[in-house]
Amino acid sequence: AISALAGLLEEDSMATEESKVVDNAWRGAEAYHFFLLAQRQLYEGAIDASMKTALHLREYEDVMDASCIYSLLALVSCANKCFGSCSKAFIKLELLDNVTEEQRKGYEELALEIFTKHSPKDSRVNKTECTNCETMIPDW
Repeated sequence: AISALAGLLEEDSMATEESKVVDNAWRGAEAYHFFLLAQRQLYEGAIDASMKTALHLREYEDVMDASCIYSLLALVSCANKCFGSCSKAFIKLELLDNVTEEQRKGYEELALEIFTKHSPKDSRVNKTECTNCETMIPDW
């Protein structure tokens, strides 16, 4: 009975490990789906939708390169005139460990160019009604 129980526990732990591998594969697929979707929305002119999609990418730093995530987020938030979000994306880019000094300097120069013309505040605050309490909340 003990060996049967041990066998079942081992089989269960193997199934759990296999489940984690499958979940991680799907997580990566989700991340790249959002990454490509945000780019497509941007190129089609759906800038607000692109920004909302790009904001979801922050949850996928464990499976995607953070510089890709925050570069796209900086681009779409700048295009959407959400300079507060753009500023936060640039800060993240400048603080990444895997960024070369040349890249960091490029980010700093671009940020300086953008934020001398535009205050780092989100000028657009679209709100939507909460379905539970009918309070107006930011939609992203």
